[in-house]
Amino acid sequence: MRYLFRLTMIVPLTCLFYELPGLANDKALERRRLLMTQSTLAEPFFQEVVQLEETPNRASLNEEANNLLQQGTRQYRVGQFQQTLNSFQAALKIYQEIGNRAGEAQTLGRIAFVYRSQGNYVDALDYYQQRLVVARDIGAQTGDRTDEARALSSLGYHILKTSHQHIRICPKR
Repeated sequence: MRYLFRLTMIVPLTCLFYELPGLANDKALERRRLLMTQSTLAEPFFQEVVQLEETPNRASLNEEANNLLQQGTRQYRVGQFQQTLNSFQAALKIYQEIGNRAGEAQTLGRIAFVYRSQGNYVDALDYYQQRLVVARDIGAQTGDRTDEARALSSLGYHILKTSHQHIRICPKR
């Protein structure tokens, strides 16, 4: 539908530059100048329409982030851990840009899991703590504390499994 709009706006301007039969040359020339002025004045509006069509909306960005999460999961399953982290980090950035806190919390948890599975316990702890902060924000806004409980569970499990690593577990200041 938006292409029809674009065509109906552009086609008349391009068609108007042909010389109309029966008009004197100076009248045709004057008409062309007038049309050129009008098309020049209309150009910013056409550019705005094109920019609006090219600007991704929130739903398409959310879908892109979801696809990156799925891609990262597939990469993790075949052992491409750095590519997994890259996909998850890209998804996290998009979720943060569009304000999808639930997607952000989920992605932080997945990044933490990848770090923990690779033995990078300090970074994993950092991401689990970030997930907990986001989950608490979600719970405060919605009244549903389910994600907070999951984040606490993941953080507790991580601490339990890595306590032998003698990592310092305290919130950042």
